[in-house]
Amino acid sequence: MGKRILLLHPPSPFLFDERALLPLGAVTVATVMNQNGFEAAVMDLAGNPDYIPAALQRIASEKWDAIGVSTTTQQTPKVTPLVAAIRKEFPGLHLVAGGAGPTNDAPRYLEIGFDKAVRNEGESAFGAWELWWERILTAPLLENLDSLPFADRDLVDIRSYTFKVRDRDGKPLASTHIMSTRGCPFSCGHCCGREQEYYRRYRAFSPERIVAELEFIREKWGYTAIQDYADEVNVDRKWLLHYSSLLEGRGFVLRSFCVAKLFTEE
Repeated sequence: MGKRILLLHPPSPFLFDERALLPLGAVTVATVMNQNGFEAAVMDLAGNPDYIPAALQRIASEKWDAIGVSTTTQQTPKVTPLVAAIRKEFPGLHLVAGGAGPTNDAPRYLEIGFDKAVRNEGESAFGAWELWWERILTAPLLENLDSLPFADRDLVDIRSYTFKVRDRDGKPLASTHIMSTRGCPFSCGHCCGREQEYYRRYRAFSPERIVAELEFIREKWGYTAIQDYADEVNVDRKWLLHYSSLLEGRGFVLRSFCVAKLFTEE
């Protein structure tokens, strides 16, 4: 039996609706871990005012080898008391931080009380769950995104999320979301990612892989409305045109982000 890992997604009180989107990062990491000999679960604490007691109860109810927390910098004020409470109740439990926050400032999360902080992409960070590994682990970037499995959205309550995508007639449709690309080649002044080497590396799933996942989502969960949370889908003109041709006639409603200055008549 592999190590049992519980991944926690903390609250995001700065959002208008914390229950809009499922924690796709944590879900994808757990999916990969479950395919590689671990037993990983995800607990989404978003929108729960009693998130600390809820997390402690879940930790106490089962035997876990480690707890992971996927966090952004903005979520850190909620993560700090959560870690303190876990340390008090379960002093010997191995705690690992991952996500955009630790990638940007890993030492800060060691100071908060984590045993380990993972930088970059968590899907390749299996060493983070071994007690003997270094305290700051810089995971290698995935060069072939198509090697990732489809995210197992059954790791969370997919029907509890509220985000809607409007069709061409303005009708709001229940939706889920994907990430068609990772990284961004631009240098916008408001984005701390411009200074992170891993984030500046633009990589894309193949259009065939994305469409296969969309069909999987429709078959398993019934969603045809999809929000793509990639930073921009029109960086690579050839890629986008091929992707669009594969989508034609399939009946999906997609909402995506674009870079306006890259638009052409085509």
